[in-house]
Amino acid sequence: MSAIVLPLVVTLSALGIFCVIVFIFNLCATPFRIYRDDQQAIASLQDQVLNRSARLTVKFTQDSPYRRVQNQRTFYRVGIFNDGPAVAENVEMWLDAITPRPRSQLFPGDFPYRVTREGLAVVEMKGCEINPKGEQLFEIARSWVSGEGRLIVDGIETKRPLAGWAGAALFEMERDEQWKLMYRIMSANAQPVHFTLGMGADGDTLSIYDNDLVGECGLKR
Repeated sequence: MSAIVLPLVVTLSALGIFCVIVFIFNLCATPFRIYRDDQQAIASLQDQVLNRSARLTVKFTQDSPYRRVQNQRTFYRVGIFNDGPAVAENVEMWLDAITPRPRSQLFPGDFPYRVTREGLAVVEMKGCEINPKGEQLFEIARSWVSGEGRLIVDGIETKRPLAGWAGAALFEMERDEQWKLMYRIMSANAQPVHFTLGMGADGDTLSIYDNDLVGECGLKR
């Protein structure tokens, strides 16, 4: 009888030790498995976020389509380019400040001002969409010379009717003025972009420059 019991006891003891080892191994391995699963979940979430995100950059040159002359008026635009991979949703452009303040008493300085897309007669109340690798032009100003020889600027103050409407927000830029205009681009699924443009009189038109922005915010000359 003892000859049978002794091997049984040894077997049970070995089984017990084996179970304890397995339990300790699982106990030690559990944090690693949790960490691995968490990392996989984070990587999957990051992939989803990246695939649903857009990357916006600003494009501007002194040539068409960013600068165009029509009917003795000059139109000035910047392009917002979506580098993808997703459609940029609810894209808005805002003018947050001008320094120094324009001298004209007709400019109220009620910032921020929504910047409208090119070619529109009214200011939109909601943002637009930009497809991947697509570009949308936004009109930052228009200028012309009045019958009295004054340099007139329009399209900056957008809380009153735009050009062509009674009471449109037109005002004079004196020939020795130099402004710095600070812009902000917002989107529902892209990082905000902040950039600055310089603006001054250049004969009968405006000079718009971006020298301080080279290499910043993806601005392209």
